[in-house]
Amino acid sequence: MKKLILLTLLILPFVLCSQVSSNLLSKSDFSEIRINDVSFLELKETYGDQSKLTALFVHDIQRSDIDPDGEFYNYEYDGFRIGFSGLIGSLEYPTISKFEITNSNWRVTIKGKTVNLGSHYNELGNVTLNNRTDGGKSVVFQYCDGCNNYLAFELDGNGKIKKIYYIEMT
Repeated sequence: MKKLILLTLLILPFVLCSQVSSNLLSKSDFSEIRINDVSFLELKETYGDQSKLTALFVHDIQRSDIDPDGEFYNYEYDGFRIGFSGLIGSLEYPTISKFEITNSNWRVTIKGKTVNLGSHYNELGNVTLNNRTDGGKSVVFQYCDGCNNYLAFELDGNGKIKKIYYIEMT
């Protein structure tokens, strides 16, 4: 019993410190997050179909990695990488498992505020900063507290956005 109490007291500070400080959006606002004028919902509804994705963007596809069993679909456009998973969703309807923006010509719009790589986080409006475990800062958006998916804007030391990514961790 003493070991259990001691272990709990040792682990509790790490659990409390690792909580993400998120900016909560409604599910509909989260679905309306736009990447170069394409909503998250529109991306999601492609279910990883390459022709549907390509129709949404003016950029040509540079690389694709498609699992013949339908478990994953990964695509790369000019500075935008997106992955779909049939294991998270279903083999018939794969869902977005991740995306990453690596080029400043991709814009992200949340509730009317548009940013890209190099923008200052203040351009997102009045947002809560998240303290990362590596000592850095980020801005995280979720549609529910404790959700396993989120959109993150990683910041440099001057508060400028250096990385934009989405992760579905389930």
